[in-house]
Amino acid sequence: IARYLPLIEQSVIFYDEHYRFRCEQLTGKELDGNGKLAIYPANSLEDHWDARNPTSVIAGLRRVLNELIDLPEMYTSDVKRERWQTILDRLPEMPTGNSEEFGGRYLKPAENYEHRSWHCPEMFPLYPYELYGLGLPDLDLMERTSLATGQDRFATRAWEQANIHAPRLGDTELAQRLNIKKMDNGPFRFPAFWPETIDWAPDHNWGGSGMIGMQEMLMQTHGG
Repeated sequence: IARYLPLIEQSVIFYDEHYRFRCEQLTGKELDGNGKLAIYPANSLEDHWDARNPTSVIAGLRRVLNELIDLPEMYTSDVKRERWQTILDRLPEMPTGNSEEFGGRYLKPAENYEHRSWHCPEMFPLYPYELYGLGLPDLDLMERTSLATGQDRFATRAWEQANIHAPRLGDTELAQRLNIKKMDNGPFRFPAFWPETIDWAPDHNWGGSGMIGMQEMLMQTHGG
């Protein structure tokens, strides 16, 4: 993906420079009281607007920055690597809550939001960003986060990703149940024409997330 590196690098630079600028506009200082980037105002996917420090954004930046730092020397330079490390060091932690109901600490969609959306942005550190997973540390944090999403952890319509989260969490029974339902026939003449529950019919997103869920049941790979 070397041809895309300029876009990737400038995307990271935008987040760093834009939100230092916005923080200075709002508070007079580029960083928050802990010397961290304040990602505000922002969105955490579609349904958490005016969010502060969205989990999905922080997870994505953390994954991309680590990958940039680990690039072979032929694709980067010491100067760039130092810049990526500086940005990584000032990223805020992903916001968490704590609840006996869910067994302890769990990830929130954003610092100023609890779960309220079927998009489940708080699950993005599990998939697609793979900061957590089978064989990786602290998977129990994502297990508790999944519980905090309530009934959305069982959802199978359209592109909802509960069927991907289940195998990523190692929940074999739930993964089987969700993926069988996900890949069932639609209501139309042709089997793979899934219904319009969010966007349109036939909903190819439905089958797309279904195939990913099936793949995750068969094989999971993790970098590093």
